[in-house]
Amino acid sequence: MPFRLSDTGGDCRDSDGTVEGAVPAVGPMGEVYVVWAGPLGLVFKKSLDGGSTFGKDRVIGSMPGGWDFSVEGLDRANGMPVTGVDLSNGPNKGTLYINWIDARNGDPDVFVMSSRDGGETWTTPVRVNDDPLKNGKVQFFTWMSVDPIDGSVNVIFYDRRDTEAALTKLTLARSVDGGRSFVNHKIAVPPFACDPRIFFGYYSGIFAYGGRVVPIFMHFGGDKKLAVSVAIFRFRPGTQDRID
Repeated sequence: MPFRLSDTGGDCRDSDGTVEGAVPAVGPMGEVYVVWAGPLGLVFKKSLDGGSTFGKDRVIGSMPGGWDFSVEGLDRANGMPVTGVDLSNGPNKGTLYINWIDARNGDPDVFVMSSRDGGETWTTPVRVNDDPLKNGKVQFFTWMSVDPIDGSVNVIFYDRRDTEAALTKLTLARSVDGGRSFVNHKIAVPPFACDPRIFFGYYSGIFAYGGRVVPIFMHFGGDKKLAVSVAIFRFRPGTQDRID
């Protein structure tokens, strides 16, 4: 039987005043974690009985600039949060991660923060994209996967750090130290120009398992038609060493 999860609601305008982007994750002992974005910022909730009941809403962070923001060449973009848990047997087992985008530095950047006590306390947000701070370049549409074998944190995002106007590339960022730092790896797709006349979609995706990381994403091909592609990265588990 469905029941309401959020204590505080939002409007129905599908923008910053709307509660949106709820992504659940399950911990190693069956804990259920959910984070979403809304007018209060990043809101966190958890259940210790398999999702039958949840505690009160907790605001765990702000989202300067909101989750809904403008990007040249797109009808809209977003930085809504993604939730993940380390289910590996490594040193960070049980760590909870949140991945999102906001404009606290003046332009949209990708962030990850983590909790090692079930969401009671959180680290300071770590900036995932490693281009110069406050350079006016845009990152958008992030998604995250925590490898259940090696515990790595893997994040995909669209990236305009070294392009102009609506030209866009993609980046994979990977952490092997529990989300404390990230190494950025370019995804080998030629830069493409977004066309505001064609609906681009709102989401990318990524999955990681045993050092193999597979991002999936939309992009415009050489025929200027929208395509969906995947990239395959193979890392030595628990490291940044590529073996492909």
